[in-house]
Amino acid sequence: MVHYCCAYNCYNNSANEGLSFHGFPSDKQLIKIWISRIKRDHKRDFKVLEYTKVCSEHFRREDFACFDAKSRRLKAGACPSLFSWSKTNPERSLPEKKKQIEELNAIPESELTDTASEGFDPKGGFMFVSQLYTGSKSDKQIVTRSGFLDLLSSKKEVSEVDDGDSIMADKGFDIEEDLKKCHTAK
Repeated sequence: MVHYCCAYNCYNNSANEGLSFHGFPSDKQLIKIWISRIKRDHKRDFKVLEYTKVCSEHFRREDFACFDAKSRRLKAGACPSLFSWSKTNPERSLPEKKKQIEELNAIPESELTDTASEGFDPKGGFMFVSQLYTGSKSDKQIVTRSGFLDLLSSKKEVSEVDDGDSIMADKGFDIEEDLKKCHTAK
């Protein structure tokens, strides 16, 4: 006889190799829990019969008395808990992008790539590339140490840079306050 899993949205049957099928417990409280967990409604059209089964995919490994045995048996009180809609599914591998980010964050500070600061006028007025700074430096540290603000002030003094000119920086550089200081220093 072919058994079918009665859990909602599960299409496994006993023709699938490696699966075992388990009848409902005799305890009425456990039956209610099983019915609730497999998302069936016993008040409508779902009835637990002798051949009503739930497949082994919906049980955790620790729910079995002996998982590797050919005839798997559930421990007393075991309840199905692994479903496509539940958060208790086995852990998925991380998406590649997230894995790369985590690997990058795990690199010690001494092994981080060098960082430079650039500033330029989009009309070609001037371009600034700072020396390289090893390790994890903040944008403020780079801008201050690189001499960019001093250069900007001197360019303003000789009118090579005017108020209202655009200063472009990498996304995330928060130097607006420093630029305002430079603006009032004229």
